[in-house]
Amino acid sequence: MSLAAEIVARAQARAESFKAEQAHLALRLRTNLAPTKPVTTPDAVARRLARDMVNLVALKESVDHDDLAALGWSAAAIREHGEAARAIAFAEREREV
Repeated sequence: MSLAAEIVARAQARAESFKAEQAHLALRLRTNLAPTKPVTTPDAVARRLARDMVNLVALKESVDHDDLAALGWSAAAIREHGEAARAIAFAEREREV
């Protein structure tokens, strides 16, 4: 096997491992942190989104759109409530410190 082929094979194996780890994390989060009932008011949605952000940060130190989508948040909900949720999450994290 050439060096280039070996590098490609290792990169593909790491990518598959990373995808499996992300899928496991998403499943674990959905199982442990899934909302028990739907929320409909903008404030409640932002608080629920903020809670998921704080929980994700506790597990992996950062949050991105894909993480929230893996938990079932729609792109529209993230776009509409993301800024308010981020502010709530930051305030929650500052209070803990």
